[in-house]
Amino acid sequence: MMVFATIGIFGFAILLLSLLFGHDHDHDFSDHDHDGAHDGDKGPSIFSVKMLAIVMVGFGIAGFGISAGTDWSMLAASLCGIGGAVVMGFLGYTVIKTIWSQQASSTITKSDIIGAVGRLIDAIGKDSVGQVACNVRGREDTYMAKTEDGHAIPLGATVKIIDKVGQYVIVVES
Repeated sequence: MMVFATIGIFGFAILLLSLLFGHDHDHDFSDHDHDGAHDGDKGPSIFSVKMLAIVMVGFGIAGFGISAGTDWSMLAASLCGIGGAVVMGFLGYTVIKTIWSQQASSTITKSDIIGAVGRLIDAIGKDSVGQVACNVRGREDTYMAKTEDGHAIPLGATVKIIDKVGQYVIVVES
């Protein structure tokens, strides 16, 4: 009985520590490809630390409950513990996957901006800056804009973003 309780408490302690000290880069999710292209739709790994801790809690609770509440053998309690681990693992994975699917990245990268077409809401004067409004990843943003060669573009003109340098985007008339 103490074996099941120890395993369950150890798993719960791991979950609690993960809750208190975990963050986005704790390698619990399977999208760490380290090439800069995080598509984010792969979801959680079944072999993550959190999932293993959830399985340990399920095994400990089911095994402890059976061994404390019945006179079944250790083998029977262990088999029930395995069943509890499977059920708890399935429920934990389902909850984590549901939460994972609700997340979205709002970060707009340079590659998202380049190629976007927008409208000048503040004219670009000769050797000056203006402001362009464009739709990037489904939301309208505004950027300080200038031309590559310093020529003027009138208010309301349609422009295409060809580069982003510092806080400015470089635009051409399209």
